[in-house]
Formats: sequence, structure tokens, C-alpha cells
Amino acid sequence: MAVRAVHVVSGVVALQVVFAVVISILSSTALTGSDGACYLNLSGGTCQFLAITGYFSLLFSTMAAAGAYFTLRSGPGSYVPSAVGHIQAFGSLWWLAAAATATARGQQAADSGLPQGSARTGVMVLSWLEFALFVCAVLAVAYDRVMQRRNCIPVGAQTAPMLAASDVESQSSQTEIKLPEFKPAAVYVASAH
Repeated sequence: MAVRAVHVVSGVVALQVVFAVVISILSSTALTGSDGACYLNLSGGTCQFLAITGYFSLLFSTMAAAGAYFTLRSGPGSYVPSAVGHIQAFGSLWWLAAAATATARGQQAADSGLPQGSARTGVMVLSWLEFALFVCAVLAVAYDRVMQRRNCIPVGAQTAPMLAASDVESQSSQTEIKLPEFKPAAVYVASAH
């Protein structure tokens, strides 16, 4: 049994949800001190930024899960909607910015000796993993779109070639049009596995 792109997207989305929840929890609990200080940076709201990014990631992942769900419900000949790829591409850009910010600010916090180094490192690593998961989902959807285009023949693509001006012969006394000879087009049907 071949693995369809929708199965890959579903698995990747499940991991996205898990990592987003862990990042949000770590950012808002372990990396936030009792006085409200963020141990992920020296000054600023990086902890809040990563927690909010995790919440938005849950929204993006839920939308992608809905697209995957409806694709699975549609049957074996269906494909992942391109909107899922667009959502995942936007999420990958968002996580790229978040992971770069977490890494830069986290390194500054580590160099200054702030506590919670393991939680800080965990958030940095999970942020890059979230970015990678979103990119994997984009690639899976892109692969699915390529397969859809490869397996589908556009209506009329090989059945009615365009008539050239030289192919049409008409005489002033006759209204007969001579058409080129048509050959049957081969139609390939994708096997549903």
C-alpha cells in the first residue's frame, strides 16, 4: 500500500500540534519567572512572542488537519487542497522568524548566565523542528499537486487539435470544409491504491 501525501500531512500536523503545545507551555511557565521576567532573553517579550506563535501554530495546524480530514473523507482519488499548502507555507515563514528570534535571544540569555538553560535550549530546538515540520508539510502538498497534474488529463487536451488556416479549404461555389483526420487519443486513468 502506497503512502499518500495526505497521510504524511496528517502525521506532520499531529507533530506540529504536540510541539506547539510544548513550546507554548515552556515559554509561559518554565521560562517566565515569578516576577514576570523572561529567561529566554535579556529584555523584551520573547517568551510571549513564542507562546503566541505556538497558539497561532495550533490554528494553522487545525486548518491543515481539516483539509487533510476532508481529503481522506473524499476517497482514494482525492488530493490535498492547495490552501493547505499555502497555510503551511505561511506557518513555515512564521516559525522561521520565531526560531531565529528564539535562537538569537536564547544565546544572549545563555551568555549572560540566566537560569533555565535546558528549557531555553528545548524551546530553541523545538522551534527549529516546528519550522522543519511546516516545510515538510509544504513539500508533501506540493508533491500531491504534482501528482494530481500528472494523473489528470485536461478536458479536450488530446481530442480536438486546433485547425490551421491551411487545413480549411473552401471554394466560393462550395461550402464544404475539409477537416484533418483525427486519431483516437490515449486516455490514461490513474489507479487508486
